[in-house]
Amino acid sequence: MTIRILHLSDLHLGEDGAWPVGDYTKSSLVSDEHKLTRHDILRGSLDRLGEHLRGADLKLDAIVVSGDVTVAGGKPGLEQLGMLLSALGKSDPGRSRTVVVPGNHDVIWGTKPDSQDRYRHFLDAIRAEGYVTPLLEGIDISPADGRDLGATHNPCVDLGGAVLFGMNSSNYCGSFESLGDLTEEDLEALESSAKENNLISKLLARFNELRLVDICKISKGQMDALTRRIRDLDNDGRFRLKVVVLHHQLLPVSLAEEVKPYETMTNLGYVRQWLADQGVHLVLHGHKHSPGTYVDFPGAPPYIGPGQQLGRGFVMVSSVGTATNQMPVEIARLIEIESSGEETISLSINAVRPTYSNLRFSEEHFTEVAHALVSKNPVEPRVRLFEGATIDDVYSQLLASFPTDSYETESDTICRVVKGDTCNRLPIAYPVPDGENSTEWFDETVKWWQNPEPKLRVPQFNHGERIWKFASNVNQFDHAVKALESNPSTSRSVMILIDPQSYENGLDVYPSLCLVQLRIPAGTGRLDCIGYFRKQQMRAWWPINVGELASIQKKAIASISGIVPGEIVTISALAFGGSDRPRVVVPRIDRWSQDQSRMLWKLALDTLNPSADVVDELKQRWESLFSDWRPGPRMERDGVPLALSGLDVLADAVETCAFTFPNAGAAILANELRDVSRINHAYWSKDSAEPDNGSRLSDFSSWQLTVNRAIDRVLERSNEVASIATGTEGEDETP
Repeated sequence: MTIRILHLSDLHLGEDGAWPVGDYTKSSLVSDEHKLTRHDILRGSLDRLGEHLRGADLKLDAIVVSGDVTVAGGKPGLEQLGMLLSALGKSDPGRSRTVVVPGNHDVIWGTKPDSQDRYRHFLDAIRAEGYVTPLLEGIDISPADGRDLGATHNPCVDLGGAVLFGMNSSNYCGSFESLGDLTEEDLEALESSAKENNLISKLLARFNELRLVDICKISKGQMDALTRRIRDLDNDGRFRLKVVVLHHQLLPVSLAEEVKPYETMTNLGYVRQWLADQGVHLVLHGHKHSPGTYVDFPGAPPYIGPGQQLGRGFVMVSSVGTATNQMPVEIARLIEIESSGEETISLSINAVRPTYSNLRFSEEHFTEVAHALVSKNPVEPRVRLFEGATIDDVYSQLLASFPTDSYETESDTICRVVKGDTCNRLPIAYPVPDGENSTEWFDETVKWWQNPEPKLRVPQFNHGERIWKFASNVNQFDHAVKALESNPSTSRSVMILIDPQSYENGLDVYPSLCLVQLRIPAGTGRLDCIGYFRKQQMRAWWPINVGELASIQKKAIASISGIVPGEIVTISALAFGGSDRPRVVVPRIDRWSQDQSRMLWKLALDTLNPSADVVDELKQRWESLFSDWRPGPRMERDGVPLALSGLDVLADAVETCAFTFPNAGAAILANELRDVSRINHAYWSKDSAEPDNGSRLSDFSSWQLTVNRAIDRVLERSNEVASIATGTEGEDETP
């Protein structure tokens, strides 16, 4: 079922509102009766709209006129509303389904708020003719508490899937400021003096102009009374779209400046929060003669992301344009409300372009300006979205959102870096490990994780092996690139990092990075890279992971001509913060033993045959082999990286090099290295088989104390070996 509501405003009917449309200043040849006026455009547009709706077998379910039917309170303009709407012909839904709220031009200025005099013309020409009108203070309700005064008035139109609520915002428009200490007798005396004194006459005239102010305010009674009616409707269990109609704007809808007292609603904060708390979905207004659409969220949490729903602190606001002394961009708005079952309502707002009488009117005269889906029981928003131009922009958001002292996981976290090539480096705020060069450490880490042949030992793995040599012989990267080369619009350029065979072999090696996809959005000429993670640590690991994706992106671009770097996107099913150090699963010493063993042999050779000026450098090189896995007092959240194979390789290198460069400390150093290896292997075997977290913590505490002492002995011994080789042993000792 589709509900259609026509929104009109600021018609300014009556002789004083028939402003000419066009430039008649250059010649006086055309008489007033032959000039095209804004009323002609209004009538012509409604006539053609009605004809179009009938031709398409569509109907209007309601009409909303959000104030200023007339000019300066003139009754003739109010009386002409029915004639104008009759231009719609059979598309007119009737007065019982036409909501008309008073604007500041529809009340009689100079009268008191809450008075019969203020609304006299509006009551006679609008309410008495059967139009649905809002509750009027002092006539229908008490302005103080909203209680009914006499017969209950209904300001609502129930359309089944939607309900319209008229709201009065003009009760104080055109009111006189207080005289303060002056009395009415004082004013009368001044007026008497003004008859004989021209200066006093001018001052008094200006005084009266300044006293008369156009105040926009929603009374307490108005909100109290509507709150009760909204609650009554909510209590019947039916799901409807709640639409509030008022004359004045809530927020600016154009860039135009208007300098005047009380330009803004005096209790705007209260009104906006009230709309949000009542679960209002849509507000329709006019007053500014300017179209605009936005979502207001006074009652929503500060974090705005996908999944927020209208009616849960979010209110869509639509301001309609009108005919002016120039051809307007829109003459009305057509709101379409469609129920999709009993749980979801679709809301669409369409601008209706104006036209002249007897001209063609078609679908081209409708432009959708807003669309929303509203759920009866909306899902609480959970998707977290972090977007920025560069890796620094996004990483700064992650640091603020994922604290160091919490490992609580956040579900469904999406990070989008628009300039993906900025991910080829570490973000500026990244905590690089002590003693490391940030560029070298990053490049080395990313390169290892993307190495197609890391010479790993079971059960270790890296990402490159599973991308370039999946199941030992499948190059997924080549398949993904070839798919894009043959069809740039394909979505098949996917690389999977899950290897089910590892489970069958009892290895259970399950990577956090599960899937990588390349895409070329149509018409962009850019290549995006997307990674899906089952779990991701955002402070330490996310920059490394996007560095890997950027390296894949770079390799793909080199293979596809005419393509530039696009976005890097990560999707994490579970994301968390914490203070874990930025390390890799496989320590540097083990990585070197598998794919750069020459680095360990060079270290051993330099230690046994150094020059005197490199002893301090050697000390740093030895310490760096332990710094990226050396345990602290607290067990890391996802376990502890362990040096396993590299220690023995380095021990072998020290022993072998000692044959050429004998050193009294070489054998002891090799034994110390093998001792650390034995300690680590024993802990690794026990930790891998221990399911109980309490026991694991106890084992970790014992291991970290033991292995740290063993590491200290290795570092002391390596420094001693280098000192012996240079003949500087004992030089710094105090006699």
